Amino acid sequence: MKPLKTIHIGLSPNNTWKDTLKAFWLLLPWNIFWWRNGKKRAQLENIFQQKFNFQYSFAVGSGREALFIILKSLKNFLNWQDDSEIIIQSFTCMVVVNSIVWNNLKPKYVDINETYNFSLEELQKKVTKKTVAVIIQHTFGIFSEDIKKIAQFCKDNNIILIEDCAHSLGAKYQNQFLGSFGDISFFSFGRSKVISSVSGGMIAGNNKQFENVLSKELEQVNEMSYLKIMQNLWHPIISSFAKLFYFSFIGKGIMFLSQKIGLLNMEVSQEEKMGIRPKNFPTKLPNAICNLALIQLEFLDFFNKKREKIAQIYDQNLHIKNKLSVQKYLGSIWLRYPIQINNAQAVIKQARKKSIYLGDWYASPIAPKDINISKTFYQVGETINCENINKKILNLPTFPKLKSKEINKIIKIVNQYAEN
Repeated sequence: MKPLKTIHIGLSPNNTWKDTLKAFWLLLPWNIFWWRNGKKRAQLENIFQQKFNFQYSFAVGSGREALFIILKSLKNFLNWQDDSEIIIQSFTCMVVVNSIVWNNLKPKYVDINETYNFSLEELQKKVTKKTVAVIIQHTFGIFSEDIKKIAQFCKDNNIILIEDCAHSLGAKYQNQFLGSFGDISFFSFGRSKVISSVSGGMIAGNNKQFENVLSKELEQVNEMSYLKIMQNLWHPIISSFAKLFYFSFIGKGIMFLSQKIGLLNMEVSQEEKMGIRPKNFPTKLPNAICNLALIQLEFLDFFNKKREKIAQIYDQNLHIKNKLSVQKYLGSIWLRYPIQINNAQAVIKQARKKSIYLGDWYASPIAPKDINISKTFYQVGETINCENINKKILNLPTFPKLKSKEINKIIKIVNQYAEN
């Protein structure tokens, strides 16, 4: 018999009672007038700038939209040609690649190392005369040990360095925030990210010229539709309720039916998986969703300290050869704790029998598996180390609500079934 409590790595794990109450309040009919416009966007941007020492920040609809806007703005400002190359690791998500391709730029893939990021050496192999930018990812909130070397290399070669901090909000390398090493950075507040307002993202940096260009571009960006705002506001309420019954078909049925009737939307749409740009993309982050982001930002330091403690427990107690030392990577925030085993999918299935949903970011180059790979320009065999890791990757939850008993249960399952 399955336990009544479900542990789910991806179903809005950060959600707090404050988020649920605020979402319910915002859904009341008289508050619809404040869904798009209000003071919360400016407040969120100002707090973000002050907390992370940026000269500017712009709140937008998602991390992927942030990247799209960055690339579009820089392409116009710096006169990049169509098919100019953007170097990116293949251990990533389709939505990141889409933002490159939809700007008529070409993704060029670099292989990863044991930190799930790429080294300077691997980057140097891929740079050509057509290379105009590099995106560095900080996967799972783990810093790249070569970040300073990569930043200097890009500077020396007149290449723009973009930091993808979707997994690493609040993480540091040598006591310096990730996101402050490159020329420009973007962050995500998606439903399974470091903080979650269901959707949302931020562009941030310190280059005044880029700020002016971005500001002009954002004047042309659409407002988020009222339907999508409503879907985002319903998500904390419905997912909280569904998780209470997720051990049975009832909880899964609640989520499925809510998506089917349009009360909730998918994290990655079918259009995006097929490489098709959705209508009304990109958008600004509306006032209502900024409310949720502000609540979550209050918890950021607490969330990240808790994640580090959970990662330390995994590090100390898992009988796995292929895992990372938390002590070695101090400053990382461990959005998820990654391990590599020979039977990752089998362990995921065993865990689900006990209502524990583990993660497989990323079980294929350019995840998820059910994408139109031809739209990504990726060739099978292009990044061998990444493809080997794809077969073995398993990520364990580190979300702050996890209790000691639940962490021990996860460790027990992995130790019992994992094959090194």
